[in-house]
Amino acid sequence: NSIKVGTCDKKIYNEKVLSPHEIDLLIQNSSQRISSIILFLSKTGLRVSELIGIKLSHCKGDNGTVFIDIIGKGTKERRVFIPRDLFETIRDIFHGKTFLFETGNHKSYSRCYLWREIKKVGLKTLGKNISPHTLRHSFCTNMLLVKNKSLKAVSNYVGHSSTSITADMYCHDQLKVEDV
Repeated sequence: NSIKVGTCDKKIYNEKVLSPHEIDLLIQNSSQRISSIILFLSKTGLRVSELIGIKLSHCKGDNGTVFIDIIGKGTKERRVFIPRDLFETIRDIFHGKTFLFETGNHKSYSRCYLWREIKKVGLKTLGKNISPHTLRHSFCTNMLLVKNKSLKAVSNYVGHSSTSITADMYCHDQLKVEDV
């Protein structure tokens, strides 16, 4: 089974969707910094380029939730949220002055570095060639097919320009011979 992405021929195969158990294994077998990035990506469905651009000024707390204003593809704005305790854990690990996720030199992480690190832990832990985008695929698939959230809600949350993009990429259902 594969999912066609947009109008191009690139396909995302179902094995690119990680189970919650596989995500937990990645988190358990990563450095503290990389494990918190994996957890964050798996809980928000963000693109890695969106994650590295999060400034502390984009984060606003309200009771037990932190809302994060994201500038996505095409400079579209949207808001995601995480539990306050996850936000506080990230702050304790990274000690960011400008960005939520900062290197020890208080610079934003590079996209390539995070892709490389997540790929390494995926191969070592799961024997799978994964990327930060795999966590986005897993988030969307889980929201749609396990948690039964609406296509429109998931599409808006992850910043797709239309629900058809979300449907084409993440609705893995197919009719079987016995269904017809």
